[in-house]
Amino acid sequence: MELFCILFITFSISTYFVAHSLGNTFLAYAFLLTWCVCLLEVCVYVKLVYLKNFSQVYFEFILDRLMSSRW
Repeated sequence: MELFCILFITFSISTYFVAHSLGNTFLAYAFLLTWCVCLLEVCVYVKLVYLKNFSQVYFEFILDRLMSSRW
């Protein structure tokens, strides 16, 4: 997914400049909006993966503390 988004962002940026240089501003802004949406998806994906790993590590830490404590 990351590779697809990177390739798509690169394609969108290059298409934005080509469309803008040809004078088609609607197409240029459409590709710019698509680039922003794809960048947002990458940020959300990275944040979800980071939060998942963080919560897993935190859960393991709490579980370890509970197992090692003496009741």
